[in-house]
Amino acid sequence: MLYAYPDYYEKFKCIADKCRHSCCVGWEIDIDEASLRRFEECRGSLGDELRGKISHEDTPHFVLGENERCPFLDERNLCRLITEKGEDFLCDICRDHPRFRSYLPGRTEIGLGLCCEEAARLILTQKEPVTIIERGENEPDEETENIISGRNELFAMAQNRCFDISTRIQMLLDFYDIALPEKSPSEWAEYYLSLERLEDAWTKQLEMLKKYDIFTVPNTTEYEQLLVYFLYRHIPECYEDFDADSKILFAVLSTQILGTLAGENVENLLELARLYSAEIEYSDENTELIYDELMK
Repeated sequence: MLYAYPDYYEKFKCIADKCRHSCCVGWEIDIDEASLRRFEECRGSLGDELRGKISHEDTPHFVLGENERCPFLDERNLCRLITEKGEDFLCDICRDHPRFRSYLPGRTEIGLGLCCEEAARLILTQKEPVTIIERGENEPDEETENIISGRNELFAMAQNRCFDISTRIQMLLDFYDIALPEKSPSEWAEYYLSLERLEDAWTKQLEMLKKYDIFTVPNTTEYEQLLVYFLYRHIPECYEDFDADSKILFAVLSTQILGTLAGENVENLLELARLYSAEIEYSDENTELIYDELMK
Protein backbone atom coordinates (compact mmCIF):
# COMPACT_ATOMS: atom_id res chain seq x y z
CA MET A 1 0.00 0.00 0.00
CA LEU A 2 1.18 3.49 -0.85
CA TYR A 3 0.42 6.38 1.52
CA ALA A 4 0.41 9.98 0.29
CA TYR A 5 0.09 13.28 2.14
CA PRO A 6 0.90 16.98 1.58
CA ASP A 7 4.27 18.21 2.80
CA TYR A 8 2.64 20.35 5.52
CA TYR A 9 0.73 17.39 7.00
CA GLU A 10 3.32 16.31 9.57
CA LYS A 11 3.66 19.88 10.88
CA PHE A 12 0.14 19.88 12.27
CA LYS A 13 -0.38 19.94 16.02
CA CYS A 14 -3.67 20.64 17.80
CA ILE A 15 -3.56 23.99 19.63
CA ALA A 16 -6.08 22.71 22.21
CA ASP A 17 -7.22 25.47 24.60
CA LYS A 18 -5.88 28.19 22.28
CA CYS A 19 -8.41 27.23 19.60
CA ARG A 20 -11.25 29.70 19.10
CA HIS A 21 -13.50 27.10 17.44
CA SER A 22 -13.07 23.91 19.43
CA CYS A 23 -14.00 20.73 17.58
CA CYS A 24 -15.34 19.56 20.96
CA VAL A 25 -18.22 22.05 20.72
CA GLY A 26 -21.22 21.80 18.40
CA TRP A 27 -20.33 18.45 16.80
CA GLU A 28 -21.89 15.09 17.59
CA ILE A 29 -18.99 12.85 18.62
CA ASP A 30 -19.52 9.26 17.48
CA ILE A 31 -17.71 6.46 19.29
CA ASP A 32 -16.16 3.52 17.42
CA GLU A 33 -16.62 -0.05 18.72
CA ALA A 34 -13.08 -0.51 20.07
CA SER A 35 -13.22 2.77 21.98
CA LEU A 36 -16.67 1.96 23.31
CA ARG A 37 -15.34 -1.28 24.78
CA ARG A 38 -12.42 0.62 26.30
CA PHE A 39 -14.74 3.19 27.84
CA GLU A 40 -17.06 0.49 29.21
CA GLU A 41 -14.11 -1.27 30.84
CA CYS A 42 -12.71 1.92 32.38
CA ARG A 43 -12.67 1.78 36.19
CA GLY A 44 -13.15 4.45 38.82
CA SER A 45 -15.11 7.70 38.75
CA LEU A 46 -14.05 8.51 35.19
CA GLY A 47 -15.40 5.17 33.99
CA ASP A 48 -18.70 5.76 35.77
CA GLU A 49 -18.92 9.21 34.20
CA LEU A 50 -18.10 7.84 30.75
CA ARG A 51 -20.82 5.22 30.89
CA GLY A 52 -23.31 7.81 32.12
CA LYS A 53 -22.61 10.22 29.28
CA ILE A 54 -22.74 7.87 26.31
CA SER A 55 -25.93 7.45 24.31
CA HIS A 56 -26.44 4.10 22.58
CA GLU A 57 -29.20 5.34 20.30
CA ASP A 58 -28.24 4.75 16.67
CA THR A 59 -24.43 5.14 16.56
CA PRO A 60 -23.00 5.37 20.13
CA HIS A 61 -22.03 8.96 20.88
CA PHE A 62 -21.33 11.34 23.75
CA VAL A 63 -24.31 13.25 25.12
CA LEU A 64 -23.40 16.89 24.63
CA GLY A 65 -23.79 19.26 27.55
CA GLU A 66 -24.71 22.93 27.82
CA ASN A 67 -23.94 24.94 24.66
CA GLU A 68 -23.35 21.62 22.88
CA ARG A 69 -20.03 21.08 24.61
CA CYS A 70 -18.51 17.61 24.89
CA PRO A 71 -19.10 16.49 28.50
CA PHE A 72 -15.35 15.89 28.88
CA LEU A 73 -14.28 19.36 27.77
CA ASP A 74 -13.25 21.19 30.93
CA GLU A 75 -13.53 24.88 31.82
CA ARG A 76 -10.06 25.49 30.31
CA ASN A 77 -11.22 23.96 26.99
CA LEU A 78 -8.94 20.97 27.54
CA CYS A 79 -10.05 17.36 27.08
CA ARG A 80 -10.23 15.54 30.41
CA LEU A 81 -9.83 12.18 28.68
CA ILE A 82 -6.41 13.34 27.46
CA THR A 83 -5.35 15.03 30.70
CA GLU A 84 -6.39 11.99 32.78
CA LYS A 85 -5.73 9.07 30.43
CA GLY A 86 -3.60 10.30 27.54
CA GLU A 87 -4.34 10.83 23.85
CA ASP A 88 -4.36 7.09 23.08
CA PHE A 89 -7.49 6.77 25.23
CA LEU A 90 -9.54 8.89 22.81
CA CYS A 91 -12.05 7.44 20.37
CA ASP A 92 -10.99 7.34 16.73
CA ILE A 93 -12.84 10.45 15.57
CA CYS A 94 -11.33 12.62 18.32
CA ARG A 95 -7.82 11.27 17.79
CA ASP A 96 -8.05 11.69 14.02
CA HIS A 97 -9.75 15.06 13.58
CA PRO A 98 -9.19 17.17 11.44
CA ARG A 99 -7.51 14.53 9.29
CA PHE A 100 -9.35 13.00 6.35
CA ARG A 101 -8.53 9.99 4.19
CA SER A 102 -9.22 9.14 0.58
CA TYR A 103 -9.05 5.45 -0.25
CA LEU A 104 -8.09 4.30 -3.73
CA PRO A 105 -6.98 0.80 -4.76
CA GLY A 106 -3.35 0.49 -3.70
CA ARG A 107 -3.24 4.07 -2.39
CA THR A 108 -4.43 5.90 0.72
CA GLU A 109 -4.26 9.69 0.79
CA ILE A 110 -4.24 11.62 4.05
CA GLY A 111 -4.90 15.31 4.54
CA LEU A 112 -6.00 18.01 6.95
CA GLY A 113 -9.47 19.54 6.73
CA LEU A 114 -9.90 23.31 6.57
CA CYS A 115 -12.66 23.15 9.19
CA CYS A 116 -9.88 23.28 11.82
CA GLU A 117 -8.53 26.81 12.25
CA GLU A 118 -4.97 25.62 12.91
CA ALA A 119 -5.07 23.35 9.85
CA ALA A 120 -6.40 26.26 7.78
CA ARG A 121 -3.55 28.47 8.99
CA LEU A 122 -0.97 25.79 8.21
CA ILE A 123 -2.35 25.05 4.74
CA LEU A 124 -3.13 28.54 3.48
CA THR A 125 -0.13 30.46 4.81
CA GLN A 126 2.49 28.11 3.34
CA LYS A 127 4.45 30.15 0.82
CA GLU A 128 6.06 27.38 -1.20
CA PRO A 129 4.06 25.23 -3.67
CA VAL A 130 2.68 22.08 -2.08
CA THR A 131 4.47 18.79 -2.67
CA ILE A 132 2.70 15.46 -2.21
CA ILE A 133 4.89 13.01 -0.32
CA GLU A 134 4.53 9.29 -1.02
CA ARG A 135 5.59 6.43 1.23
CA GLY A 136 5.31 2.66 0.87
CA GLU A 137 4.75 0.29 -2.03
CA ASN A 138 3.13 1.68 -5.17
CA GLU A 139 0.44 -0.77 -6.31
CA PRO A 140 -2.40 1.31 -7.74
CA ASP A 141 -4.72 0.06 -10.46
CA GLU A 142 -4.94 1.77 -13.84
CA GLU A 143 -7.86 3.99 -12.86
CA THR A 144 -6.05 5.21 -9.75
CA GLU A 145 -2.97 6.01 -11.82
CA ASN A 146 -5.11 7.98 -14.29
CA ILE A 147 -6.74 9.98 -11.50
CA ILE A 148 -3.42 10.85 -9.82
CA SER A 149 -1.77 11.66 -13.14
CA GLY A 150 -4.64 13.94 -14.11
CA ARG A 151 -4.59 15.66 -10.74
CA ASN A 152 -0.83 16.22 -11.03
CA GLU A 153 -1.51 18.10 -14.25
CA LEU A 154 -4.07 20.22 -12.39
CA PHE A 155 -1.56 20.89 -9.63
CA ALA A 156 1.03 22.01 -12.18
CA MET A 157 -1.40 24.52 -13.68
CA ALA A 158 -2.68 25.71 -10.30
CA GLN A 159 0.89 26.29 -9.06
CA ASN A 160 2.27 27.89 -12.22
CA ARG A 161 3.29 31.27 -10.83
CA CYS A 162 4.07 32.65 -14.26
CA PHE A 163 0.34 33.46 -14.41
CA ASP A 164 -2.09 35.12 -12.01
CA ILE A 165 -4.65 33.02 -10.15
CA SER A 166 -7.57 33.93 -12.39
CA THR A 167 -5.59 32.89 -15.47
CA ARG A 168 -4.60 29.60 -13.82
CA ILE A 169 -8.22 28.88 -13.00
CA GLN A 170 -9.19 29.47 -16.63
CA MET A 171 -6.34 27.20 -17.71
CA LEU A 172 -7.80 24.39 -15.59
CA LEU A 173 -11.23 24.86 -17.10
CA ASP A 174 -9.94 25.12 -20.66
CA PHE A 175 -7.73 22.04 -20.29
CA TYR A 176 -10.78 19.93 -19.41
CA ASP A 177 -13.13 21.90 -21.68
CA ILE A 178 -15.53 22.66 -18.84
CA ALA A 179 -17.13 25.82 -17.48
CA LEU A 180 -19.05 26.93 -14.43
CA PRO A 181 -22.80 27.41 -14.88
CA GLU A 182 -23.64 30.99 -15.81
CA LYS A 183 -24.59 32.14 -12.32
CA SER A 184 -23.61 35.38 -10.63
CA PRO A 185 -22.25 35.41 -7.06
CA SER A 186 -25.71 36.54 -5.98
CA GLU A 187 -27.35 33.55 -7.66
CA TRP A 188 -24.83 31.16 -6.12
CA ALA A 189 -25.50 32.77 -2.74
CA GLU A 190 -29.21 32.04 -3.16
CA TYR A 191 -28.40 28.44 -4.06
CA TYR A 192 -26.10 27.96 -1.05
CA LEU A 193 -28.80 29.48 1.17
CA SER A 194 -31.09 26.64 0.06
CA LEU A 195 -28.67 24.08 1.51
CA GLU A 196 -28.49 22.90 5.10
CA ARG A 197 -26.71 25.48 7.28
CA LEU A 198 -25.30 25.21 10.80
CA GLU A 199 -24.05 28.63 11.87
CA ASP A 200 -25.64 32.07 11.60
CA ALA A 201 -22.19 33.38 10.66
CA TRP A 202 -22.36 31.38 7.42
CA THR A 203 -25.81 32.73 6.61
CA LYS A 204 -24.49 36.28 7.07
CA GLN A 205 -21.60 35.58 4.70
CA LEU A 206 -23.98 34.28 2.04
CA GLU A 207 -26.10 37.40 2.44
CA MET A 208 -22.91 39.40 1.85
CA LEU A 209 -22.18 37.37 -1.29
CA LYS A 210 -25.54 38.44 -2.72
CA LYS A 211 -24.15 41.98 -3.07
CA TYR A 212 -21.51 40.98 -5.64
CA ASP A 213 -22.01 40.93 -9.40
CA ILE A 214 -18.77 39.14 -10.34
CA PHE A 215 -16.29 36.79 -8.70
CA THR A 216 -12.79 38.03 -7.93
CA VAL A 217 -9.83 36.03 -6.63
CA PRO A 218 -6.78 37.97 -5.37
CA ASN A 219 -3.47 36.92 -6.89
CA THR A 220 -1.88 35.71 -3.64
CA THR A 221 -0.31 32.43 -2.55
CA GLU A 222 -3.17 31.84 -0.10
CA TYR A 223 -5.60 31.30 -2.97
CA GLU A 224 -3.16 29.06 -4.81
CA GLN A 225 -2.98 26.91 -1.67
CA LEU A 226 -6.77 26.99 -1.35
CA LEU A 227 -7.30 25.80 -4.91
CA VAL A 228 -4.71 23.03 -4.53
CA TYR A 229 -6.31 21.92 -1.26
CA PHE A 230 -9.74 21.52 -2.86
CA LEU A 231 -8.24 19.59 -5.79
CA TYR A 232 -6.25 17.33 -3.48
CA ARG A 233 -9.21 16.55 -1.27
CA HIS A 234 -11.99 16.07 -3.82
CA ILE A 235 -10.51 14.72 -7.05
CA PRO A 236 -10.07 11.19 -5.58
CA GLU A 237 -13.86 11.02 -5.14
CA CYS A 238 -14.19 10.60 -8.90
CA TYR A 239 -12.94 7.01 -8.56
CA GLU A 240 -16.44 6.14 -7.31
CA ASP A 241 -18.60 8.27 -9.62
CA PHE A 242 -16.31 8.74 -12.66
CA ASP A 243 -17.04 12.46 -12.54
CA ALA A 244 -13.86 14.51 -12.32
CA ASP A 245 -15.48 17.56 -13.92
CA SER A 246 -17.75 18.32 -10.97
CA LYS A 247 -14.82 18.07 -8.54
CA ILE A 248 -12.72 20.51 -10.58
CA LEU A 249 -15.66 22.90 -10.86
CA PHE A 250 -16.28 22.60 -7.12
CA ALA A 251 -12.64 23.52 -6.41
CA VAL A 252 -12.90 26.54 -8.70
CA LEU A 253 -16.29 27.73 -7.41
CA SER A 254 -15.22 27.32 -3.78
CA THR A 255 -12.04 29.31 -4.39
CA GLN A 256 -13.99 32.04 -6.17
CA ILE A 257 -16.60 32.32 -3.42
CA LEU A 258 -13.97 32.60 -0.71
CA GLY A 259 -11.84 34.98 -2.78
CA THR A 260 -14.79 37.29 -3.36
CA LEU A 261 -15.79 37.33 0.30
CA ALA A 262 -12.34 37.51 1.93
CA GLY A 263 -10.31 39.48 -0.59
CA GLU A 264 -6.69 40.01 0.46
CA ASN A 265 -7.43 39.91 4.19
CA VAL A 266 -5.67 36.70 5.24
CA GLU A 267 -7.30 36.50 8.67
CA ASN A 268 -10.73 36.82 7.08
CA LEU A 269 -9.83 34.10 4.59
CA LEU A 270 -8.69 31.71 7.33
CA GLU A 271 -11.97 32.13 9.20
CA LEU A 272 -14.13 31.93 6.07
CA ALA A 273 -12.29 28.84 4.83
CA ARG A 274 -12.89 27.17 8.19
CA LEU A 275 -16.56 28.11 8.05
CA TYR A 276 -16.98 27.02 4.43
CA SER A 277 -15.35 23.67 5.10
CA ALA A 278 -17.50 22.98 8.16
CA GLU A 279 -20.71 23.96 6.38
CA ILE A 280 -20.04 22.42 2.97
CA GLU A 281 -17.22 19.88 2.93
CA TYR A 282 -18.31 18.15 6.12
CA SER A 283 -21.83 17.65 4.79
CA ASP A 284 -21.92 14.88 2.20
CA GLU A 285 -25.43 15.99 1.26
CA ASN A 286 -24.34 19.57 0.60
CA THR A 287 -21.31 18.62 -1.48
CA GLU A 288 -23.32 16.16 -3.57
CA LEU A 289 -26.03 18.76 -4.22
CA ILE A 290 -23.41 21.28 -5.32
CA TYR A 291 -21.75 18.69 -7.60
CA ASP A 292 -25.14 18.07 -9.23
CA GLU A 293 -25.84 21.80 -9.62
CA LEU A 294 -22.44 22.36 -11.22
CA MET A 295 -23.16 19.76 -13.90
CA LYS A 296 -26.55 21.10 -14.98
